[in-house]
Amino acid sequence: MLQPFAASVENVRGGRFTCLELGVFRRLDMSDNARPESGMRRDIEQKWGKFSAREIAALKDNDDLVMQIQTKYQLDKTQAQRDVAEFAQGRQL
Repeated sequence: MLQPFAASVENVRGGRFTCLELGVFRRLDMSDNARPESGMRRDIEQKWGKFSAREIAALKDNDDLVMQIQTKYQLDKTQAQRDVAEFAQGRQL
């Protein structure tokens, strides 16, 4: 999750700009012990316990979830796709 970073910085001429004005963002660190946000990501944590909170937060879409499940659970792609489709029931990350 990207959040605006509101700290001020000095430019080379000595003027002050906030990082937000410069379009700079920082990534909020999520520790491995932090709980994922509610909804589908929390459900992922409950169904597939091999994922850390950081890995769940980094998932981009359902296809990414399929790929990660294939790797972590050593499933073939077809089985992982079926599992995710049944789990997601039309929901998207």
